[in-house]
Amino acid sequence: MHLAQHLRPELILLNPQAADKWALLKNMVSAIVKGPFMTGCPEEIGKTLADEVLAREREQSTAFGDGFALPHARVAGLPHFLMALALCPDGFPYDSPDGHLVKVVCMVITPLEDPTVALKVVRAVSQFLSDEAVRHFLMNIPSSEEAYRYIQVRKPEVDLSLTARDVMRLPRARVHPETPLREVSRVMHRNMVEAVPVTDAGDVVVGEIRCDQLFQHGIPDFFSKLKSISFIRHFDPFEKYFAAEGDTLARDIMAGECCRMTEDATLLEVVFALTVQRHPKVYVTRDGRLVGIVDRNAVLERILNL
Repeated sequence: MHLAQHLRPELILLNPQAADKWALLKNMVSAIVKGPFMTGCPEEIGKTLADEVLAREREQSTAFGDGFALPHARVAGLPHFLMALALCPDGFPYDSPDGHLVKVVCMVITPLEDPTVALKVVRAVSQFLSDEAVRHFLMNIPSSEEAYRYIQVRKPEVDLSLTARDVMRLPRARVHPETPLREVSRVMHRNMVEAVPVTDAGDVVVGEIRCDQLFQHGIPDFFSKLKSISFIRHFDPFEKYFAAEGDTLARDIMAGECCRMTEDATLLEVVFALTVQRHPKVYVTRDGRLVGIVDRNAVLERILNL
């Protein structure tokens, strides 16, 4: 499926003039409602699209970072997905998490039962725009008609499968093998993570440290053989931890076995690793180097809460 099949010039807003993101979203919905792909949609749906999109945006900003925003909504009774693009060469203030202006806004309105199509479409758009020549051309194009013709010629493909690339987040934290244990615990606390990757100088994942490894570091080995500790009343479970903290490095307690996958790993593989194999995180790599992390919260945010 090609992206151009779901666009027309009137659905591409070039350098839109809007007071704020709410006005921009209303303008984009208006373009969709007036556009050719509303044919076959129940009339009452067109009257509720703006409310649905704005309500979803109020829940949480749909800015992805890196200059992208994906306003979206799920609508019952919609026979097919609807979309519009806004190209903002000068940047548009959109409450982006990285604080940057947004240059591409991709609105996708999906049937209630098929929300993941929004991620598939935004992946096609982001991959298309990852080419610097494409970005330069579209950011300097004189009209929506030419933008549409350009997309028609280039035929960016909408892949119907979802991969780790679509749901991963940028790594928030990492430690190195020589990082002192005290700093490891502080990094995990600051970033509110239950597991942190250990990477070498080339950013290759060489291991992982989980909270339970930190906890277990303070408990004597023989405790693992006990079925109950109710008979022990006076014991500090972290006495051993603090005694050894100053001399312990990340490499001393890290687990070398952790879940690494490439960006093209399927969503099923990712969810299987998180749920069945009980990995706290999936470390997404490109040419061996860490480029992203998928955990249960990422799946909730990117998939279940679309």
